[in-house]
Amino acid sequence: MRKIYTLAIVAGLCATNCLGQLPAPQPKVSVTWLSVTALSWAAAAADAHSTNVCLAQGRVEANPLLGSRPSRGQVWAFEVAMTGASTFVSWELRRHHYYKLALFVPALAAGEHTFAAVHNNCW
Repeated sequence: MRKIYTLAIVAGLCATNCLGQLPAPQPKVSVTWLSVTALSWAAAAADAHSTNVCLAQGRVEANPLLGSRPSRGQVWAFEVAMTGASTFVSWELRRHHYYKLALFVPALAAGEHTFAAVHNNCW
């Protein structure tokens, strides 16, 4: 009977002292990631707006996925879908601890959308 009590006491002490302090939980979203992702969404909105202005002036779309004369809704749906997909990929990379790559994806999307919006030259 003494062995059982001794074993229980040792197990209880080890469970409280051997594990030590657990690390503090990390925040789920960093300010940097959130800022770069917000910049990506803003650049996508600028790209969609400038594309729609150009289409209203009679120009044609160069993106083969949209066709030559997409509607305003098609342009916005495409931009939301593509930016949403890149945000999801970036979030999953961050969740799996690929932090630098998780920042690269929305930064690349922001650069691409910014280039497209400026290249459209319609405001």
